[in-house]
Amino acid sequence: MDAKHWALIVAILLLLGTGSVMANSWLSAHDAQVKLAATVESQNSVIAAAERREQDPSEQLRNTLQQIENLKRDVQTPQQVIQAIPQYLPQLPVPIRVEQAPAEPGKPQPPPVVTIPPEDLKTLYDFSADCAACKAERDTLKASMADELQKGIALARERDAAIKAARGGGFWKRTAQAAKWLGIGIAVGYFAHHR
Repeated sequence: MDAKHWALIVAILLLLGTGSVMANSWLSAHDAQVKLAATVESQNSVIAAAERREQDPSEQLRNTLQQIENLKRDVQTPQQVIQAIPQYLPQLPVPIRVEQAPAEPGKPQPPPVVTIPPEDLKTLYDFSADCAACKAERDTLKASMADELQKGIALARERDAAIKAARGGGFWKRTAQAAKWLGIGIAVGYFAHHR
């Protein structure tokens, strides 16, 4: 065998080696992309289920808040307030009373007098303090929820970027990579043919 045949054998072996490395690389990338697609699909179903679960309590909360607003609008007189308070206040030791002062002849009826027994004051104070604590917790949870929402948006963007990168980048980047490998193939073929 002369040098020309040895060079051809070496070129063929190099092409086969390069081809096998490229095939292995492509298979690995393809497997990674399939695994990524399966992971993304399963995570999307988890996200969709979480969003559905989030909608149910939100709808219930909206309905409850609407009922409370309706009660606030409907309850106007002291007597109505006294009747509605037990729904929202803890059981008071002594009931609150509404008393109507006797009317004097020739004068209009005086407004009713609401009497809060001293025994109820501590219960009412504790309830008010608990309301303030609930408001503080609610405000903190709202802020935390907003932060978590921003984290979720950032993670979704990061995931989308990772998917794009796993696919080889954007259209132009993939086109440039394909052109590079095409150029390498042409050069190897040219040198193998002209040696």
